[in-house]
Amino acid sequence: MPSSGRWRRRLGRRDRRGPQGGLQLHQGRGAVFQEQKGGKIVAVASINGLRGKFGQANYAAAKAGVIGLCKIGARELGRYNVNVNVVCPASSTPT
Repeated sequence: MPSSGRWRRRLGRRDRRGPQGGLQLHQGRGAVFQEQKGGKIVAVASINGLRGKFGQANYAAAKAGVIGLCKIGARELGRYNVNVNVVCPASSTPT
């Protein structure tokens, strides 16, 4: 498990990479898109937000937060014709 300081830094990010940044995006753009009666929000998370990865609990939790935020955003903003999607890229190594 990561140290508590590392955990707080990852989840408390105020830039666009963490859940806090995603929340600010949804709040700001969501209001504009409601007035426009439509729009699209696309966020980027990670496959590790869905399945986790050994030794990266803080990263997986942050990306899971982005995924959850997008699910709620889709439900709340859908009635205003706003599409909210999240892309979770993954990479693999040939065996």
